[in-house]
Amino acid sequence: MGRISDAQAQANFILSRQPQNEEAPLLLAEASLTHTDIEAAQRRLQALARGGDRAALELALGSLACAATMWRRRRRLSSAPKLWTPARRRCIPPWPA
Repeated sequence: MGRISDAQAQANFILSRQPQNEEAPLLLAEASLTHTDIEAAQRRLQALARGGDRAALELALGSLACAATMWRRRRRLSSAPKLWTPARRRCIPPWPA
């Protein structure tokens, strides 16, 4: 995770000094792997996007939106067996002995 956090720090550093940089938004989006990182990157890039339309920002925000959707789906899928087991007990009669 050290290299990921380094990439995030570099992208944020560049964006703070050169908000018009075309590569930094993409680097920030690619380095955002956790739900918290994704949300933070979205907030940062949305604030920059208010200054004008830029293709790199739109692409990075689209990538983050996809990552956030996949994160939510993964979280729901991990809880599916917990939800399914009680339902299965209610709906499927026990096997005859």
